[in-house]
Amino acid sequence: MATTGQTYGGLGRTRIGPLDPASWIALLATFMVVLPYLSPLALLGIAEIAVLAASFFLYSPLLYLTIFLLPMSPLIAVEEFPVHDLVALTRIVMFVGVLAR
Repeated sequence: MATTGQTYGGLGRTRIGPLDPASWIALLATFMVVLPYLSPLALLGIAEIAVLAASFFLYSPLLYLTIFLLPMSPLIAVEEFPVHDLVALTRIVMFVGVLAR
């Protein structure tokens, strides 16, 4: 039983296409590394979207993670940004996520 196609990654896959999960993971990882260098608020936006999604699906360890990271509450130094404390912004986003549910 010999295969005629070329395999990639040793997993027996015969092609790598745009819907391949490995391609999406590599693309997402690249964006998460490069985007903060291009825009300083990009990482904050990605993190807050992740918090919003986790609070919408009632992921309970998120609350413990927020309490654990409370002593490391960095200040956001952005012009005309209404919330200057990262923990306050995270709490607002968590409230919106639970309220949206």
